[in-house]
Amino acid sequence: ESLPEDSEKVKEHLLALTGLILLKKEYIRSDDVPLISRAWLYTENGDDEKKLLQLIKKIIIRKVNVDEASEEARSFDFLSDADKASESFRAYLSKTEDYQRLYKEWKKGKKPGEESKPPDPLDIFSGKIAIFFSLDLFYGSKSVSVILSSKEKPFLTNGEWDQEKGSVSLNISSPSKSRLPEAFYAFWSVPDGKFQKEHFGGIVLEKQDLWEYSFWESGLEERDKKEWRDFVGLLTSGKDLKNELEAFHFTSSAVGETDEKREDKLPDTPRNLILKNLKKEEK
Repeated sequence: ESLPEDSEKVKEHLLALTGLILLKKEYIRSDDVPLISRAWLYTENGDDEKKLLQLIKKIIIRKVNVDEASEEARSFDFLSDADKASESFRAYLSKTEDYQRLYKEWKKGKKPGEESKPPDPLDIFSGKIAIFFSLDLFYGSKSVSVILSSKEKPFLTNGEWDQEKGSVSLNISSPSKSRLPEAFYAFWSVPDGKFQKEHFGGIVLEKQDLWEYSFWESGLEERDKKEWRDFVGLLTSGKDLKNELEAFHFTSSAVGETDEKREDKLPDTPRNLILKNLKKEEK
């Protein structure tokens, strides 16, 4: 079975496969999800790459199996600086056989007197990514059948949902060298109907919207999470709900200490999700 032709399905498959490989190889763990969300959220909000670099540093230190408080771990402090981290990565790639081969080809093809920069070591990185995706995840088996029982229908899956049996299933074939391995994915989210009706006037967050909302909230710094939850806890359905959501801004230092003029984009995700579905409720 080949990859689905639909571009969104391809993205879903690649994301699921990437996550599966990273989990299998123990580069990330399930309890890293809030850190991943946090790194993405605050970088998107206009902060520097510090949180993303902290996440990368944490994963590398854990992978090489050293204590985060040890002297050995301090040797990775350069990862806290984007320029130093990039420079270090380039230096590493420049010593690989792949880059040395690429450099020799460039030097051989360079004409006398021609102004030409040597190839960037990062140019070979895409090839390494391709190797990463060629891993065989299903050793020694020609096919695998997976069946998951569930009371709820998944909002996103590449399996088949059986309403009568209350299960989602998928038959997975072992990958050939000519294509990516298969990955079985299924996502669920179950709304707290009572809470949403009390504060939003109805169930406005469910399925993928609720998952995106939860992923967003899981990545907030504790001070921002408390401020947001306190704000939502005071909301009540009515004509002022839309105005209150649009007026909300975080007061914490995460979005204002270094630059008071910076636009606070952090609440955009939940605000847009709630308002989008409020309009549907009003129709």
